[in-house]
Amino acid sequence: MTELYKNIDDIINFCLKYKAKVTEIYNKKKVEDYDSIKYRVIDVLLNPENDLSDIEIRDELMLFTIGSYDTTAKTVSILILLTAIYPEIQKKLIEEIDIICEDEQNITFNMDFLKKFVYMEMVIKEVMRLFPTGPSVARTNDAEIEVGGYLVPKDSIFLISLMNMHRNPKYWGHDAHLFKPERFAEELKNPRIFAPFTGGKRLCIGYRYANMFMKILLINFFRSFQVKTYLKFEDIKVVMGVTLVMDQECIVTVEKRNK
Repeated sequence: MTELYKNIDDIINFCLKYKAKVTEIYNKKKVEDYDSIKYRVIDVLLNPENDLSDIEIRDELMLFTIGSYDTTAKTVSILILLTAIYPEIQKKLIEEIDIICEDEQNITFNMDFLKKFVYMEMVIKEVMRLFPTGPSVARTNDAEIEVGGYLVPKDSIFLISLMNMHRNPKYWGHDAHLFKPERFAEELKNPRIFAPFTGGKRLCIGYRYANMFMKILLINFFRSFQVKTYLKFEDIKVVMGVTLVMDQECIVTVEKRNK
C-alpha cells in the first residue's frame, strides 16, 4: 500500500468514471443512423459489432483525450516560449499572419487556408524536431531481422530515440542543436529523419488534427498578442518520459499588440 499505488489507483478510478460519464452522455444523444456517424470515435468504440470490453473502451477514450490535447498543448507552449526567446522569428510569424489574414475577407479555417502559412509550418516543424512530444517510441519486430551485423530474434523490443535522431549532426548538420525554422524551407533529402508523429502503419492517427489545431490557435493568438521573456534557449530543460515535459516554468510576458 504505497503512495505510488494509491496515486495510480486514483487515476484508474478517474478513468473509469470518465468512461462511464461519456457512455451515459452518448446513450442520451445516440443517433440510430449508424452509417452517417460511423467515423466518430465514440461510435466506433461503443458499436456492439466491435465487441470491445469496458477496459478497452476506457483505455482508448483516455488515449484519444490525452493524445489530442496534452501533446499539442506542450508543443504550443514551447513554441510560444521560443518565439519569445527569438523575437526576429516571432516578427516573421506575425507578419505572415497579418498579410494572409488581411487578404481574407471572411476567414474560414479549412485546409486550403491553413496551407498558406508556410513560415508557420516551418516554425512548428522545427519545434517538433528539437522537442518531440514523444521523445522515444517502442516497437517490436514480427520476424527475425539483422541490424548492424547483429541477428535480432522475433518479438524483441526496440526503443527508438526520436530526440537523438532529430538532433543528430549527421542528418541535420553542425547547427542541429540550434532553433532554425528555415531548415525546413526545402524538402528533406531523407524524410525518415524527421518523425515527430512516427511513421508507417503506426503513424499517429491525429497528426492532421494536431497540425490544424496548432495553426488555428497560433493564428488567433498572434493576431492579438505578442510575447517576451528573459529566458534563453540554453535555459530550457526537459524531462524525458512517455511525453516530453519542460523542467521549468514557461515564463513569458503576454502583451496586447498595437496594430
